[in-house]
Amino acid sequence: MQQRQSNMELCRIVAIVMVLVLHSDFAIFGWPETMQELHVPLLIAECFCIVAVPVFVMISGYFSIHLKLKSVVNLAYICLFCALLKILYNLSTNQPFDINNLFFISRSNWFIPVYLGLMLFSPALNALCEKLEKKQLSITLATILLFTFYMGYFPARPQCGIGMNNGGSVYEFMLYYLIGRYIRLYGVPQFIRKNSVVLYIVGSIILIAAYYFVVKYGLGHFANKVLMTSSPLIMFNAACVLLTFERINVQSVVINHISKSVLAVLLLHSCKAGMDILRPLYQSIFENYNWGGTLCLWTITIVGTFATCVIIDQLRLVSYNYLQKIFFH
Repeated sequence: MQQRQSNMELCRIVAIVMVLVLHSDFAIFGWPETMQELHVPLLIAECFCIVAVPVFVMISGYFSIHLKLKSVVNLAYICLFCALLKILYNLSTNQPFDINNLFFISRSNWFIPVYLGLMLFSPALNALCEKLEKKQLSITLATILLFTFYMGYFPARPQCGIGMNNGGSVYEFMLYYLIGRYIRLYGVPQFIRKNSVVLYIVGSIILIAAYYFVVKYGLGHFANKVLMTSSPLIMFNAACVLLTFERINVQSVVINHISKSVLAVLLLHSCKAGMDILRPLYQSIFENYNWGGTLCLWTITIVGTFATCVIIDQLRLVSYNYLQKIFFH
């Protein structure tokens, strides 16, 4: 079995922690459309972490998805495990049973069906990258990006959409995937690779400034457009994050093991049961403490949420390893 690359597994972990941050600010308090509603620390966190999902999917493209029965079963088992925990939570709190929980297709967890769609398309995407030479793939990817930015992000936005769905669509995931695959196969200009950290920080600051001025000048109804994940700047920032971790030289059994739980962390904390617990906690922190105390408790809560989900997921890992020995050996 090929050894996992700990630097990229660490990138996966960081991406999922970024998701936790995103789900602790605007996802709870709403998109601010006036200066009175705008909390700059929340905006800073949002703009630096908005790359989370693009980075996560780019990593899939970087290594390429190999569509096998075993990988599909693993994904299904993660979903089943988390769904059963949700059902147990609902029963313990006298909440009604929802059949969607069992199949994990609730609106709060849109990621699973979209990622499954990406998995189904991955053989075609892999074949495209393998068959085309560098120049051909470069032209193809550039053409798709230009089409996407014009039709899916910039003001054109035709009545007949292209499937961007304001972020989080199979189309968009396929695009992230191709970007990650291209980086792995052909790299990027040396200037971007060497200065990826600085470029990511500068790009995030530009997002902060853009959002701030949009709200300041009464254009709050356009504010969420600044942070759409189909934005060319956000895609570039996500690529910079990937390139940053690509350069890190680290190999750790602990990192590799923790990274196995990142999808479970996503599913456990973001479902209705998880947010029922976290939402009042975050609201209490932001309403009752100054920014020094808020930052401290905010960080502790995010780290604690991540650690708790990883610990819970150990039960799934142990049980899945046992089932693997029965069905796959």
